[in-house]
Amino acid sequence: MAREFATQHKLILVLKGWRPIVASPDGRVFINPTGNAGLGTAGSGDTLTGLIAGFVAQAYGTLRDDADALAATIAALYVGGLAGDLAARKLGMRTMIASDIREHFSDAIRLLDPEGEQP
Repeated sequence: MAREFATQHKLILVLKGWRPIVASPDGRVFINPTGNAGLGTAGSGDTLTGLIAGFVAQAYGTLRDDADALAATIAALYVGGLAGDLAARKLGMRTMIASDIREHFSDAIRLLDPEGEQP
């Protein structure tokens, strides 16, 4: 269904769930391996939307014509899920709220690129 919707409407579709998926306009579908049930809390979708928008804006701001909105969306979903995983390890899934996920974004980025985040 996700593939059909994305190709028919020529858009990138993100479906949140136990294993979120991204469907692309060209028919490819990606399953995100990060995240947990704690990401189902109120506001986490808004948080993810902001993260995706930020990643896409950074891609176009730095790469211009070489920017890839699909790659930026997949990366944002991965980082958001990883931040949720880090928050769950610290707080547990049941009590997580959207701000807990947001507060672990920098930890997720540093985990993926510890040297690139040093001054």
